[in-house]
Amino acid sequence: MVDTIAELASLSKTLNKKSDNLNATIRSINKKLEALNFGMNVTLKARGSSIQPPMIEYDGTDYWLTYGKYRSVPENEDEPISYGPDQDEWQLGIYIDRNGIEVALLRAPREVRIRALDLIPDLLEVMKAKAEDLIGSIDRAEKLAENL
Repeated sequence: MVDTIAELASLSKTLNKKSDNLNATIRSINKKLEALNFGMNVTLKARGSSIQPPMIEYDGTDYWLTYGKYRSVPENEDEPISYGPDQDEWQLGIYIDRNGIEVALLRAPREVRIRALDLIPDLLEVMKAKAEDLIGSIDRAEKLAENL
């Protein structure tokens, strides 16, 4: 049992050290995505669809990775949490299936934040497909306008 506790203590120390940088990693991704000025909400879950893309299961609840406008999250615990509409920022988020709300990924439980990082490539593919679809719609509308 002593070996098990010692091993667990070592694993816990490593997990805590690695997860200390987790929010900084998420903030870095958020800044890069915000700089793109994508400006559209995207969710990996197609609500009302039988299609079930990757999700995160945690504590008996399903979480779906999203990108949208969410309330700012302070970079350190000493800063107040911002609640005004001016404080909304484009960032990664989580749709919580149990109660149907979406929150900034930075507000999600640690395990959800860690698992969400594996889904970011899938979310980027959804963003790419949405942008291509919308560009096609604009192109068709422009062509229609020319032909009127």
